[in-house]
Amino acid sequence: MSSLKDTVKSKLSALSQMISSLRFVKAGDYVLSEDHNAVVDVLKKMEDVINDLLNYAESIKTEVQEYAARASNCLLPHDDVTINDFVAFTAKGLEEELTITDEVEFTQS
Repeated sequence: MSSLKDTVKSKLSALSQMISSLRFVKAGDYVLSEDHNAVVDVLKKMEDVINDLLNYAESIKTEVQEYAARASNCLLPHDDVTINDFVAFTAKGLEEELTITDEVEFTQS
């Protein structure tokens, strides 16, 4: 988790710098190819961060399902508790435990 957190924080920091360097334009200003390309680079960096988080979420889901499948015989307390109930309960606990709480503030200079 910490390596993903560090990676995401690093990418968000770079993203913040990229955003702060974007040029504001007003009516009558020329929008240069560099302006457009800078916005495209920001969008690509955002996509990269989102993909990192989605891939991590998918890996956690897979791990929880594998764990639940292995542990279902010994951990289910009642016959009426299904493996899906157990997976949902375990996933909720992991979600609460693994929530990234650091915030990054984007400022425009």
